[in-house]
Amino acid sequence: MPLHLLGKKSWNVYNADNMARVRRDEAAAAIAASEAEKRAQQVESERRLAILRGEALPPSPPDHNDHGPAFAEVARRRPEGSRMGRLRKRQGEDDTDFELRVAREHGGQRRSPHRHTQSSAPIVDSAGHTDLFGSERIRSHAHKQRDPEGESRHHGEKHHDQSKPRRSNTPSGSTKKPWYTNADADMSPSARTSEVDPRRKQRQAKRLADEDPLTFMKEGARKVRELRGRRERERRERERRERDRELGKKDGRDGRGRR
Repeated sequence: MPLHLLGKKSWNVYNADNMARVRRDEAAAAIAASEAEKRAQQVESERRLAILRGEALPPSPPDHNDHGPAFAEVARRRPEGSRMGRLRKRQGEDDTDFELRVAREHGGQRRSPHRHTQSSAPIVDSAGHTDLFGSERIRSHAHKQRDPEGESRHHGEKHHDQSKPRRSNTPSGSTKKPWYTNADADMSPSARTSEVDPRRKQRQAKRLADEDPLTFMKEGARKVRELRGRRERERRERERRERDRELGKKDGRDGRGRR
C-alpha cells in the first residue's frame, strides 16, 4: 500500500481523530480513577470511625470488578443477603496481596461478629471538640459521684500508709532494729560508718590540695622559675661559646703576625 494512503485509513494509530479519541479516553479514565479514589477514601474513613465508636461497619458500595479466584470463592461462600466489605485494591498492592487480604478479612469476620452498641451520642461535643469516649467518661464520673465515701476512705488509707515507716527493704526475720529507731544511738558520722577507710583522709587531703587555687598559683610560679632558669643557662652557654670563638680567632691572627 502506498504510504500516502496510510494516513487516510480509520485504523491508523497516528490518525488525528484516533489520537484525539485516545486523549479523551485517557482524560475520562483519569477523572474516573480520581472519583473512585475519593469514594474509597470516604468509605475507609467511615469504616475507621465506626470501628473507633464500636458500631457496626457501614455497608460498602458494590464492586463489579473481577479481582481473581479468591474473590469469587469468598463471594460464593458468603450467605445470601450479606454485603462484601472493602474490595478495592490499595495503593501498591498486587493481585496476590489483595486476594490474601480478602480471605483474611473474610475469616476474621466469620470468627468474630460485629459489635453492636446502643450509644447514639454525637462525636462532637458542645465545645466543638471530637470526643469518641464521651459516654464512658460520663459513666465513670457518675460512678465516682455515687461513692464519695469510698474515695475519701481510699485516700485516707493511702495517706496513712505513706506516713508510716517502711521496712520492706529490711531483711526478713532479722531481730536487729534499724538505726533510726534507736533514740540513744550515737549520730556522729564516725559511729554511723561501719568500716573506716584508712586512706580516706589522704584522698580527701589530696583532693582539697588539687582544688585549691593557691596550689595552681604555686605550680604556675614554679614552672615560670624553671623556664627562666633554663633560658638563663642557655644564654650563658651562648656567651661562653662566643668568647671561645673570639679567643680562637685572636690566637690565629697573632700566630700569623709572628711568622
